[in-house]
Amino acid sequence: MQQNLDRAAAQRGMREGRAGVRSVTDPAAIREVDQFIQWLGEHMVRDVGLRFSNQVNGAYGMFEVGPRIVTIFRRAIDSDNLDRTMVHEMWHAMESALPTADRAAVRKEYLTARDAWLGKNEWARSFLSGDQILDQLTGDDARAWLDAHPDHADMPVVVDTVDGRPRVRMAWNNETYRFRDRHEYFAETMADRYFQNRDIQDEKARSIFAHIRDIFRRMVAALKRLFGRDATGRIFDGFDRQQFQPPSAVQQWMRDETMYGALDDIRAVRPDAFASAVRFARAPIAQTAMPLAPTATFNSPPESRLDSFIYEFQNKQIDLKRMQEAIERAGRTIALPQDAYLAEELYHGRTAKRTQDFINEELKPLLQEMVRRGVTMDELQKFLHARHAEEYNNHIASRDPNRPDGGSGMMTADARAILAGFPQDKLLNLSALAQQVDAITRSTRRTLVQYGMEPQERIDAWEQMFPYYVPLNREDMDTIYGGGAGTGQGYSVRGEFSRPALGSDRDVANIIASIALQRERAIVRGEKNIVANAVIELARRNPNPDVWEVNRPTRIRALENGQVVSRVDPNYKSRDNVLVARSLATSGPKAGKAIIEQTLTLKPENARAMRMARALKNLDVDDLGHIGTYVAPATRLIASLATQYNPVFGISNIIRDVQEAAINLSSTPLAGKQKEVVANVPSALRGIYTDLRAIRRGGTATNQWGRLWEQFQSLGGQTGFRDLWSTNQDRAKAIQSEIARVTEGRAKQMGRAVFGWLSDYNEALENSTRLAAFKAALDMGMEPERAASVAKNITVNFNRKGAATTQIAALYAFFNAATQGTARALKTLAGPAGRKIIAGGILIGSMQALMLAGAGFSDEDVPDFIREKNLVIPIGGKRYLTIPLPLGFSVFPNIGRISTEIALEGGKDAGKKAAKLIGIVMSAANPLGGSTTPLQMISPTIADPIAAVSENKDFTGRPIARENTSSLDPKPGHALKKDITSIWSEHVSRALNRMTGGSEFQPGLLSPSPDYIDYLAGQFAGGFVREVNKGITSGLAAYRGDDVPTNKIPLIGRFYGNAEGPNAVKTAYFENVKRLNGHEAEIKGRAKNGGDVVGYMARNPEAGFAIPANREINAIANMQRSRRQMEEQGIPRERLRALDEQIAERMKRFNEMVKQAEKGR
Repeated sequence: MQQNLDRAAAQRGMREGRAGVRSVTDPAAIREVDQFIQWLGEHMVRDVGLRFSNQVNGAYGMFEVGPRIVTIFRRAIDSDNLDRTMVHEMWHAMESALPTADRAAVRKEYLTARDAWLGKNEWARSFLSGDQILDQLTGDDARAWLDAHPDHADMPVVVDTVDGRPRVRMAWNNETYRFRDRHEYFAETMADRYFQNRDIQDEKARSIFAHIRDIFRRMVAALKRLFGRDATGRIFDGFDRQQFQPPSAVQQWMRDETMYGALDDIRAVRPDAFASAVRFARAPIAQTAMPLAPTATFNSPPESRLDSFIYEFQNKQIDLKRMQEAIERAGRTIALPQDAYLAEELYHGRTAKRTQDFINEELKPLLQEMVRRGVTMDELQKFLHARHAEEYNNHIASRDPNRPDGGSGMMTADARAILAGFPQDKLLNLSALAQQVDAITRSTRRTLVQYGMEPQERIDAWEQMFPYYVPLNREDMDTIYGGGAGTGQGYSVRGEFSRPALGSDRDVANIIASIALQRERAIVRGEKNIVANAVIELARRNPNPDVWEVNRPTRIRALENGQVVSRVDPNYKSRDNVLVARSLATSGPKAGKAIIEQTLTLKPENARAMRMARALKNLDVDDLGHIGTYVAPATRLIASLATQYNPVFGISNIIRDVQEAAINLSSTPLAGKQKEVVANVPSALRGIYTDLRAIRRGGTATNQWGRLWEQFQSLGGQTGFRDLWSTNQDRAKAIQSEIARVTEGRAKQMGRAVFGWLSDYNEALENSTRLAAFKAALDMGMEPERAASVAKNITVNFNRKGAATTQIAALYAFFNAATQGTARALKTLAGPAGRKIIAGGILIGSMQALMLAGAGFSDEDVPDFIREKNLVIPIGGKRYLTIPLPLGFSVFPNIGRISTEIALEGGKDAGKKAAKLIGIVMSAANPLGGSTTPLQMISPTIADPIAAVSENKDFTGRPIARENTSSLDPKPGHALKKDITSIWSEHVSRALNRMTGGSEFQPGLLSPSPDYIDYLAGQFAGGFVREVNKGITSGLAAYRGDDVPTNKIPLIGRFYGNAEGPNAVKTAYFENVKRLNGHEAEIKGRAKNGGDVVGYMARNPEAGFAIPANREINAIANMQRSRRQMEEQGIPRERLRALDEQIAERMKRFNEMVKQAEKGR
């Protein structure tokens, strides 16, 4: 097929047998078809024949099932439909690759779609015959149809006669032809999906909005499939991931003598390929003995719609997990070395820990010593290069007579001159640094041995050959340690870590960066190899020929000397369904001296196995294009500023984590150990924090909990991430930044120290609960790795992700945290204590409602968003404390609270409260975040603050800033601030107002409220800046004697509130004014248009107060205007505070009047 396309693009015309065919000269169409074949995979079309026909019969193309030949008719070429026709007909060929269950699902979907179409086009029902729609009606059937449809002129049919008998033919078009039968439905629908997918991918390369649309498309599609809908969409995704294989009997048509004529007819189209195919088909087969497949020891788990959804959005390793569960159900034990799911789960944390240890213990000390000794990077690199050059040159000369010198990129004489040219004191310093470098490279080689990636014998030979070895990488070229990433394809690790040195004249890349890359890649490659070996060992000990086969290479049939022979495919290790692992030979003459590669072949016929292969080999990751380059880093930065560098987040998070861990322990082997775990959290917190601070200063763990924390990280228990640089230049930039930090000024060092402390502080808070659980598991005698896994999953495991997570998380920072949190909560609720947890949560919520009602709180006193996310405890008056609820379980206290509120109020507003409860449930299950407005929900993280300002609502639904209550009397932004704001935001607000034509009393073209400016600064600059801003602003306000709203108090404001404070009164007042203005506008509009005013006022009692309230609103507005004028005149603050108290008291009375009006009094 591919050779034919190449020839079609190159030749001016084509001929089929003896008949001429119009020239095919549209390169775009040929290129389109070529892209389609590459997308499918060339292996899928190797058995499909192609011919062009000059015949004109009304059809564009045809697929013959028996010989598997696609015929393109002249009409497709004449009408510029070659690409669409080819893709359509190729989908007919692909239909034979579908398993029986998928064919049945397509038929079901077709019947549903066809019946829906017939429902809208009843005239076509007469053409229905069994599962298909006929092309025509003749004779009596045609007469009957014509009698029933005398007005058929506008219908898509053609009426004529044949042999004097009437005939009614369907005039098929692009929209209707798919309903002809299930085969045409499949081909047309899949062709549509292919071209739509192609357009989407093209758009995604250019637009962030295309990525957003694609995310929601994938979510909707996944939900459809979860409920058994959209079979063709699921199948299309399978082809997109190349999960399907050609049908097992595709060669049979070649062996059928009746088909040789068809082969001869199209020999002119691709003579070389088909000549070989004919010989292949007619030749006798040389049989090769194959070992019998082992008997299955477990039943392969069937495909599941739920698992397809989980794979996409929550856990891409779900199929590996299900395989292990099936093995355990068969009564087989999975020991630690074969627990592949556990190995993969711990991989991320182990890799991050070892990489960070290398940086902290080896790389940073080297860079710091460079600065201390006054040696520049260029000087050290020149010395290292020159020191290694002579031995490297000799090695290259011994294997390449054409390069007797200079293979290292430096001539031996030049190297000697460079070494001799350094002053003695500089040479001493360089030699001392070189010893540190030697220690690092030796440690890298030891790392390879420890991971079983290289035999000690080979390492010894390297060190003997190159005592002064340093990597002499040239970007984009193979070196002694290899070019490229060198970390394997997903968890498949094949080939040597080192490659033969060939020598080069090109400039050597940054040597220190190359040394760092070597170690980091050795760690990543080694840790991946642990996972790969675990998967292969799992399969070896639990055989199932329907799922996997170990060390059973894929075989191909080839023609040799007129005989078809079966031999190992030389490229089989590169196949998508083959996983490779390296290990040290343990038997035979090369035991302990050679590395062997073992393979696991996942069976193409098993959909789960193929999806598992794609997940393990990381073949299901989308290319993010510009999104990955620009948007994803910005999204991660905003997320880290909101969490890692936010002093409030850590405290709220540990309160939630302790509760969540205590609940989740019920579904783990630590059930019943809640008291022990919670009691150890403070000790674990101190131990982690002490350890982190010591390491940041260059020390080590000194206490029991610190050492336990180090063990926990080394096992992979922490949810770790690491930076993996793809090029030497990127790594070199990072190293230069590290050197710059050593020499930066005191102010920068202090700033970096603050953020370093914040990071350690939040990391300690984040992991203290996990470490306490880890200790409890060890004390029970659990294996350390399994103990680390239990602890890692006691709250949210951020390392786990679905196939679509990378794409979605590039735009929505907390998508994965929300998804994993929901999944963890559902697992707990499905556990033995699920019902008790639900009942307890409802009881707690009910008690909260009773406590608040008993303390005299109304619905308006505590904002909804606080009651929904926290346990609210009254502490006297209208003051209260808030305790954050565990996010995954907060739904149940809300069910109890709202139900009790409805009962206490005698059913008043029951509908509204029920709707609110539904919103809370939906928000809890929404992975894009709990924003109260659709715009903010769908807005990417980097656009969220802008969306919020555009709606004047923060994520809780509260107004960010006051709005003008009257369009006839607009005020400048600085006059609309809600409460105290930062000094700098007020200055910016006034400046922008003046610069755009405003004045003290009139708004300019751009006149933002200081509240907007503070909000945007807090959102984009992060929690630390927001809290510092609060501290400065509230401190100045307190110094001046102004009222400080509780939510403006740093840290404390997160856990304390006061419903009687002036700020609370003011906020309620402006909300009431806004609501009454809306009622007034509604009443006037209804009165003008003759609407039902009385009924509206009966349904909204407070609406009757809307017009009378204007006098009070105007009076308060005049008091506020006087207050601003007095402040401008420099009136003493004591008089201003007295006036503030009068305004607040009047607002409070106004709020009470609104409450009375709501009750109809």
